Amino acid sequence: MRPRALHWLPLLAMLLAACEFSLAGDVTPPPHAIISGVDSTPVPLEYPPAPADLAAGAAIYAQSCAPCHGASGLGDGSQASMLPVQPAPIGVAERADAASPAAWYQIITQGNLDNFMPPFAGQLDLQQRWDVLAYTLSLSQDPLAAEGGQQLYALHQEVIEAALPLADIRQMAAYSRNDIIGAIEQAVPSLASAELLALGSYVQAISLGSQPLASASGGEVAATGALRGRVQDGTDGELPPGLQVTLFGYEGQTLVHTQTTEVGLDGRFAFDEVPAAEGRTFFASVDYLGLSYFSEFLNEGQTEFSQPITIYETTTDTSQLAVERLTLILEFERPGFVRVVQQYLVSNIGQRAVTPTVEGAPVLFYDLPDGASDLAFSEGVFRERYLPTEQGFGDLRAVLPGLQTYQLLFAYEMPYTRSLDLPLALNLPVRSVAVLVQDSDVRLNNSDFTEVGEQQIQNVSYRAYVSNQTYSAGDTAELQLRGRNPQGGVGLQAVLASDGVIVGLAALTLAVGLAWLWLRRVQTSPDEIVAQIARLDERFEAGDVAQNQYKRQRAALKAQLRRMMKKQ
Repeated sequence: MRPRALHWLPLLAMLLAACEFSLAGDVTPPPHAIISGVDSTPVPLEYPPAPADLAAGAAIYAQSCAPCHGASGLGDGSQASMLPVQPAPIGVAERADAASPAAWYQIITQGNLDNFMPPFAGQLDLQQRWDVLAYTLSLSQDPLAAEGGQQLYALHQEVIEAALPLADIRQMAAYSRNDIIGAIEQAVPSLASAELLALGSYVQAISLGSQPLASASGGEVAATGALRGRVQDGTDGELPPGLQVTLFGYEGQTLVHTQTTEVGLDGRFAFDEVPAAEGRTFFASVDYLGLSYFSEFLNEGQTEFSQPITIYETTTDTSQLAVERLTLILEFERPGFVRVVQQYLVSNIGQRAVTPTVEGAPVLFYDLPDGASDLAFSEGVFRERYLPTEQGFGDLRAVLPGLQTYQLLFAYEMPYTRSLDLPLALNLPVRSVAVLVQDSDVRLNNSDFTEVGEQQIQNVSYRAYVSNQTYSAGDTAELQLRGRNPQGGVGLQAVLASDGVIVGLAALTLAVGLAWLWLRRVQTSPDEIVAQIARLDERFEAGDVAQNQYKRQRAALKAQLRRMMKKQ
């Protein structure tokens, strides 16, 4: 196999995972780094446990929103031109005035696939979503007008509080800025239009619990002083003595400050006399049992890490791992070949980080079919993070406990003219498989896959299929492709030669997102898991499965069954 760089894959990987990336700014953690995070699960409308923090929201916006929406929210971010639709100009006052915080919270949480807006429920916790919401609304405020709004509020506070339920975020979240202005106008009819606008912005800000923009971001940045946080053990709750935590300060991609301190017996740590500067970003890390665990990032004005750095004990037992979903994209780049892109999302249902059995050995193994060539990865380097094996390659990265804490995207080419039986050797249990095939004469001919629709993307059609069964570790799912190779139809190589490469890839992401929505309709039931256990027992008794493999598969299935029963 001949490895090569694949420049389009990093963006595709980010988008395929619905923006499941860390909030680490421009700083790239080491290869074995694990960013603390939360599960990627959309949630209904919920309300913040604390007042919104504009500084925290600004940091999140700069990393996760500005690349598309722009620094000022005008829809002119660095990635805006790469998308099929222009990002919403959320910083324009007319749009922000008409939007309720509740409506924008739902979009931040659940996304909007029609406009290529990914969900952030899995990347930002409840408080962070309200923080970035409050900051987003502040983009359309005039700082000078905000100061005037504060003065007007002091003059008419009693009347305004009688007209609006300012202390109840559940009610105020439904009020747009226009709604607030209308209520104030009725309560204080003597105010001019400019005064109403200023007062409406200020009242909306305090209803979210945040300070107005003028007091939050004006003036010189004060010295950070001290940064504080906490470390916790996610396995048994018992922190080992002598842990050390290191603080890193970056300006852009340049490391400008480091500081190390010990973690207390209660898990708390503090860095004193930390120098501050405009645009400086801080994060902390803890090394434990050969793994590096990272905090979220702090920006100007923030003094405490809101989420603890969670460390874990380790195990070499991979039976607690399962592939939540496996997605394949099949494209025809050139005559005689098909390009196969595979994405794995793996969950660790145990309480320990899974590490290699031998130092320097891979944790997870991936088999490649005979004839595979031109292997490429979305991140990491072949023969560094990925080691070659007789069947394919292995990945050195550990797998943290939690849902979909590990993802891998890679691609290769296979010879193809009119038919191909593409074997997928599955070394872990797989809950669901989705396949997207560039539309042509080629069809997926498997009876255990269901065709769920067609997507027209940048004048190229893709047929989507989903599996109607789950797979055990050791199984092989053979994809039966039948039909004539389009012989020069638009594929990734042809797209790469044009200016619309990212546009096409972003559009392709939508198809994968929709395929996952379809996929969720065929989730495995507890009865199906019980049936899988019974079939596995029969295969073991018949001598078709080795004892060690049988025990691992049975334990993984039982763990999956227990998790399902708990949810019910």
